[in-house]
Parts: sequence; C-alpha cells; structure tokens
Amino acid sequence: MFDDDDMRTIGDQLKICHSVTQLNLYSDRIGPSGAKYLADGLKENKFLTHLLMGENQLGDEGARHMADALKINETLGVLYLHGNDIGDVGAEGIANGLKVHKKLYKLVLADNKIGDIGAQYLAEALKVNTVGQ
Repeated sequence: MFDDDDMRTIGDQLKICHSVTQLNLYSDRIGPSGAKYLADGLKENKFLTHLLMGENQLGDEGARHMADALKINETLGVLYLHGNDIGDVGAEGIANGLKVHKKLYKLVLADNKIGDIGAQYLAEALKVNTVGQ
C-alpha cells in the first residue's frame, strides 16, 4: 500500500519516465501532500494517459493539487478520483483545471462530497472543455 512518502518517489519518477502510460494507485493511503508530489511529477510527464486514484484521502487540497497538474499536463486522458472526500472547493479546482486541459476525456468523481455548488463549477467547465467535439 502506497502513502504520501511513496508519492515523492513516484512523482520524481514520473518526471523522467518515458514508458509508463497507466498508473493504478487505487485504494492506497494517499493524502494531500502525496497528491502534491504526484501532481509535480504530472506537470513534467509527457506519457501518462491513465491515472487511477480512487479510494484515497485527497480531500479538497489534494484535488486542487491534481487540478494544478491538469493545467500543465498535456497527455492525461483518464483520471479516476472517486471516493476521495472531495467537496465543492476541490470541485472548483478541478473545474478550473478542466477549462485549460484539452485531453481529459474521462473523469470519475463519484462517491465524493461534491454538492450543488461544486456540480455547477464542473458544469461550467464542461461548457468550455471541448474534448471529443
């Protein structure tokens, strides 16, 4: 099981790795600081297309770190963030990332704490994001 400290190493490897296209970090113990390390790696990675991070403990702060990576990363197409205690603040961050990122075609946010306001942020972002059109 991976935790935040492991994400420092994985994030560093993502910066230089040219062969991994899919990464499954499902149901680990990754929190906001681990998400930051991973997001830092994603900002430089040009090969990862699928990232599965469901059932961790990212929360709003971790979601915002991932959103910051979306603003820079140009290859990620699939992102699973279900079951991460993400609320409206995290949804706003993800929405801002979606407005910039033009490759993401699958985003899973089920089983979080996103309410009506967070859903509105995401809906507005989808109006701007034109992937697949």
